Amino acid sequence: MTLRISEIVQQFRPDLTSYESLYKHLHSNPELSFQEHETSAKIQHDLQQHDLLRIQTNVGRTGVAAVLENGHGPTVLLRADIDALPVEEKTGLAYASTKRMNNLEGIEKPVMHVSIPTSLGQPKPT
Repeated sequence: MTLRISEIVQQFRPDLTSYESLYKHLHSNPELSFQEHETSAKIQHDLQQHDLLRIQTNVGRTGVAAVLENGHGPTVLLRADIDALPVEEKTGLAYASTKRMNNLEGIEKPVMHVSIPTSLGQPKPT
């Protein structure tokens, strides 16, 4: 029996319900590049709830990195941009951003948070 990719994804998909409020908070409160101070603090606070993580802040000014040590073996990197775009959100979502902020040149812009997570895994040795 051959499984379709959607069936495989569904079989291993974790329950992310507990992250819904965090997602909506970050979506509603975006910040432009190099100004993600509140976003960074929120991420750091949430990561600190997991005692197993070693957390490094101020990565590239406002970034956060967390390391989960698990002994020898493959390394997995998860990365997500946390900056927003200077675009007005018109999604109509209940948690849509209505935020405006000054960019680095001091010009006020509407701000929309777009999240595109990326996952990179270390290939197995051949």
